[in-house]
Amino acid sequence: MNAAVTWSNNAFYVAAGYYDYSLADATLNGLGSAMKLSAMATFGGFKVAATYEDQSGDGNFLAMDTANLAGMFTMGNHQFALSYSMYMADGSGTTLDVNEDCSMIGAGYFYNLSKTQAVKVVYNQIENDSLSNCMGRMSASSASHALTSTANGNSATGFQVQMSSSF
Repeated sequence: MNAAVTWSNNAFYVAAGYYDYSLADATLNGLGSAMKLSAMATFGGFKVAATYEDQSGDGNFLAMDTANLAGMFTMGNHQFALSYSMYMADGSGTTLDVNEDCSMIGAGYFYNLSKTQAVKVVYNQIENDSLSNCMGRMSASSASHALTSTANGNSATGFQVQMSSSF
């Protein structure tokens, strides 16, 4: 079961969602349920966004609570962005959540060539706790965007240049 509520006007956007996988075979993905809250505000050329997600596992899955704060400034065709993300292991008080947190800070510059084409330059740095091994986009399954795998506790940095086209 999935449910979401959103509200928006010209400058603000707020959303809340709930996902319950107990009706499906939760052993396939290990996720029992998740609740997500998001908000975004735009003030002239400034945009600020925040997201928080609280996951619960089925006992075989280490759930993660995630929080993200991002900002962007647009000046003509130029955009400057900063983001900070925290990923906190939620083992419900068990030893699973000790030293398994990680965080990522990112900075980006985007140049819009047109309404549909842009050049993007992004730098990310990941800090892992002693038992954590977070990757770029915080997932080894996103291999095309993931940073090189590191041993638990090591940090990683990544630099990306991208040309995008929207149709």
